[in-house]
Amino acid sequence: MRPILLAGLLALLAVAVLWWTQADPVGIAPATTTRPAPPRPEPTQAKRPHFTPTAENSRLVERTPQGLYILPDMAETARRLHTPETTAEQDLEILQSLVAFYRTSNGGANPDGGLNQDIVSALRGQNANCLAVLPPDLGFFNAEGELLDRWGTPYWFHPISHTILEIRTAGPDKKLWSPDDIEIETAAPDAVRGLTGN
Repeated sequence: MRPILLAGLLALLAVAVLWWTQADPVGIAPATTTRPAPPRPEPTQAKRPHFTPTAENSRLVERTPQGLYILPDMAETARRLHTPETTAEQDLEILQSLVAFYRTSNGGANPDGGLNQDIVSALRGQNANCLAVLPPDLGFFNAEGELLDRWGTPYWFHPISHTILEIRTAGPDKKLWSPDDIEIETAAPDAVRGLTGN
């Protein structure tokens, strides 16, 4: 019985010595066969949110080379601005419908900013959705990017809240806050349907 016990102890000692010689030089862990680490995913650039056509807005006419989405109903509505068939009051109603539609794609909120060029920039497609409710070929902008009324004066925009936006034209005398000014507050998004024929 003793020789078997002695042989077992010797075998155990041999295993311990073998393990010790294969261990890490610091003595922390034995050397083992390591598996290659799984490949790390390539870092991806954050993608900008973009306008996604749905059943309600599927009349997508084009995506411009700049990546802007143009909807025919909105483009057609915008092209009615300053035409002989419309009045200055109707121009404001057209702008009201464009802003209301923009809000439907912006969580109900107006474009950021309070200046004409801030709001118009967003309406021209400089927004997270790349949605342009003012088409690029619309020609009523000055060098600063402001949208002009039919008399060549920049519209005045006043955000009353994040969902209400006052729009004012200086009128024929081209002077704000005079008796011939015309103003309108943007309507709820549902008002878009009546003006665009949706």
